[in-house]
Amino acid sequence: MAKKNVAVYDCSDTYIKRFLKYVNGQKPEGFSVIGFSEMDALKQYLENNRVDILLFSLEEQFIKDPDAEEVCAGLSGHPSVREFVYFGERRNSKSNVKHINKYQAAGKILLALTEILLPGREEAFPVEESGRKAELIS
Repeated sequence: MAKKNVAVYDCSDTYIKRFLKYVNGQKPEGFSVIGFSEMDALKQYLENNRVDILLFSLEEQFIKDPDAEEVCAGLSGHPSVREFVYFGERRNSKSNVKHINKYQAAGKILLALTEILLPGREEAFPVEESGRKAELIS
């Protein structure tokens, strides 16, 4: 089975680093995770790479970037992104976009990713060396 790629964007460098540290410790089978805290780095990465899921946090981004909604809409339809998942606390009930609450335990986030990427998997995190660690691109 081909390994799935997950990209995570959050403008908090600290949050991304801590989340990736947890992911590296769990060694999830079936997918790898790459993190971004800078929008330009994410856009550049997507020019040459496909991702199966883009977890995208907007909450702090709205404060920094008044055009964040447009950026979000553009990334959700990006040809390199198979599935766009909103990553935050609030969810627009009118939206059809999937949602994962980023303020829950990291293990629950990985379980939610597993359910989306690998439906029907009973064992979410078997211990197996994948050879590729999650990384931060900022």
